[in-house]
Amino acid sequence: MDWWKICRRAPSLAVLTWAVGSAAGQTSQHVAGERVEIHRTLRVYLDCATGLVCDTDYLHTTLSYIAFVRDLSEADIDVLLTGEATGAGGLVTTARFIGHYAFNGLNDTLKVATARGATDDETRRAVAHLLSIGLVRFAARTSLGSGLSVTYAPPTIPSGGPNTDRDSWNAWVFSLSGAAQLSGQQYSQSGQITGSVTADRVTPAWKLDFAFSENYTYNVIHEDSVSATTIQRSLGLSGQIAKSVSDHWSAGLVTLALASPYNNERLAVHAAPALEYDVFPYTESTHHQLIFLYAIGGTTFRYLDRTIFNRLSETRADQTLTTAFGVTEPWGGASASLQAAAFLNNFRQNRQVLSADFHIRLFGGLSFTVDPSYSAIHDQIYLPAASASLDDILLARRQLATNYQYSMSVGLSFTFGSIFNSVVNPRFARVIMAGS
Repeated sequence: MDWWKICRRAPSLAVLTWAVGSAAGQTSQHVAGERVEIHRTLRVYLDCATGLVCDTDYLHTTLSYIAFVRDLSEADIDVLLTGEATGAGGLVTTARFIGHYAFNGLNDTLKVATARGATDDETRRAVAHLLSIGLVRFAARTSLGSGLSVTYAPPTIPSGGPNTDRDSWNAWVFSLSGAAQLSGQQYSQSGQITGSVTADRVTPAWKLDFAFSENYTYNVIHEDSVSATTIQRSLGLSGQIAKSVSDHWSAGLVTLALASPYNNERLAVHAAPALEYDVFPYTESTHHQLIFLYAIGGTTFRYLDRTIFNRLSETRADQTLTTAFGVTEPWGGASASLQAAAFLNNFRQNRQVLSADFHIRLFGGLSFTVDPSYSAIHDQIYLPAASASLDDILLARRQLATNYQYSMSVGLSFTFGSIFNSVVNPRFARVIMAGS
């Protein structure tokens, strides 16, 4: 019986278990025309490209019949998990199953979607279920196959009949959120209030994203009889409209409205038509992307104080070219983007932003990460003509003139020892220490 075809055709699987005996024994199988020795217990390396889909403690505990290993070189199967947000605010988890050694050349890709309001528990259960289904075809080629049991649960038919699935919202999804934070010490207090409203509509042909946000932050510092208060408030309204032209092309409009006292902007309104090309089909976005996006439009500025160019308001035409690359593979992941923007009436007033994120598994348990970012800034036309006071500088009340901005983080990690990492022990997880 072909267990894999059964699982692929089943809309839902209520129970999927293996009756596994001792893991010490081995058996000989023919895979890809070769005679190989396969461990009774499958050795799986879980490679999580995003924390959204990986509750490793839960997966190790739930899928206890799997021997999870921490070294890819010891794994029979590499499971690469990635997540992408859906238009309705949910999450689509993609699992790539890549066979090694006895399973070399035996690969597959499965997906599962969770709704916008799904709890963390519902998401991790869906991911665990996805992994169970995907590992069936591998287990069926080992001695685990003789103890494999599959139970099928037919889908429940909605009581409302064929019209139950009609979308009365026409694919629109709305979200309201707000948060308040307060913290303090003996000589200082700070607080922050944020709120946002979003409206999204995503279909195969169109993608519409609209968002409004407000942020209010204050900091108070007391020293003897002197106190200093800093208040920052910003408003933002953004919108994107994208039309799918083909598997590689998209066209649309980008809009943005900002009010930022920190940048001396009473109001800045931007609008620009845009064209995007992806070298790879959009359907392969969870694996790799190489995007070129060009936008040309204009921005109207209204300033709080007269600028260094003696302006209280102005309108400028501008253009932006963005190149972005991203790839997620068993060896790790990498992404990089380069954005160049300039005002059309003065190309010397421009900005270039280069950022990257690399996570590379070099060999064995050795991994390397680097996250560089650099901006060349020559477009601060909003700077106030008046010099910044010492308080403005020390309390970061306003943007200062600069020609560049950079950041860099580099990391190296090496693990060694037992290749198995399936045991979960949550004891003493929270400990505080005096003086820390």
